Amino acid sequence: MFYKSRTSVLPINRNTVVAATPIFFLLLLALWTLLNINVSLVKAQPLTNTVIAVVKRSNANLREGPGTQYRIVGKSLSGAALPVIGKYDNKFGQRWYKVYLRALGDVWVSGTVVTISPTNADIPVADITQENGIPNTALPPAPNNGLPASGINTGNNGNTGGNNPPNNPAPQPTSVPQQPATTPDPNA
Repeated sequence: MFYKSRTSVLPINRNTVVAATPIFFLLLLALWTLLNINVSLVKAQPLTNTVIAVVKRSNANLREGPGTQYRIVGKSLSGAALPVIGKYDNKFGQRWYKVYLRALGDVWVSGTVVTISPTNADIPVADITQENGIPNTALPPAPNNGLPASGINTGNNGNTGGNNPPNNPAPQPTSVPQQPATTPDPNA
């Protein structure tokens, strides 16, 4: 009889399968990604009238408003280009620039830590509603404790609405236990 040996051309053992499995799935993931990407061309807007504030120090504080009394909401590193949308000169003669950042929204940076490009740019004056950094909120009305608004006692015990005040009895003194006149003899 004629025997043929059953040896394969490419021997596959368990170690080969274990090593090839992650590579196989990575190839499938790459193929799926290539087939499911929607690529669309985006045309960039020209920067003809954009004013940029470039941070010239090691970092710059980004604040909620134009002044050091406002809360710091972030920092920007040296060389960062911040798009300027407005400026404000406070009562001390300090210039602050309003910049827009996608992550933080509208924030303010001091003019002492940035340089403006182009230097002759026409930056609009930003409108702010308050200079002190504290929101304008009304105080709650003070309680009048049953007295009229004028604060003068009119003799009606503050009872203006027909509601009788609670009738609390006056506190009575409590009795203190009396100590015996003589101390008992411990040897007795």
